[in-house]
Amino acid sequence: MHWQDRRMLFTALGFLAVSMKDGNSESADHAYRARAFAGLLEDFCRDNAQAGAAAIDLDSTMSVEAIDQVIEHHVRELRTTDETRLPEDRDTLLRLYDRLQHRAIRREQAEFYAQAYGEMLAERVLSYLDAEIAERDSNPLQASA
Repeated sequence: MHWQDRRMLFTALGFLAVSMKDGNSESADHAYRARAFAGLLEDFCRDNAQAGAAAIDLDSTMSVEAIDQVIEHHVRELRTTDETRLPEDRDTLLRLYDRLQHRAIRREQAEFYAQAYGEMLAERVLSYLDAEIAERDSNPLQASA
């Protein structure tokens, strides 16, 4: 559902709420109040139902669970509407990217662990040790580590 569709739904709900409360739906005042109520509904849903569209405060102690909730919000939107509104700020996108990359690596590792045998693991360990040596040789600050 796009925001235009939601806006129409909010207006209908606002009209319904005002007319149920007051009974008479012919007054111009009712139309104004219905639109105002629809705006409040839209604001509430934008602030609460679209948690993924809000920027993540990097100064706060954002838990992995909170980032995962934002990710799940976007997954649900993509599944249902084939589109999602990502946050626009770079820091939030970096947080989401980092977490998604971590999750992808964990899936790959689980698959590797299920299929790996001793010689394959030893080759990988040696490969990572060689990479550590190369990194330390290229960075004098890490040479003492």
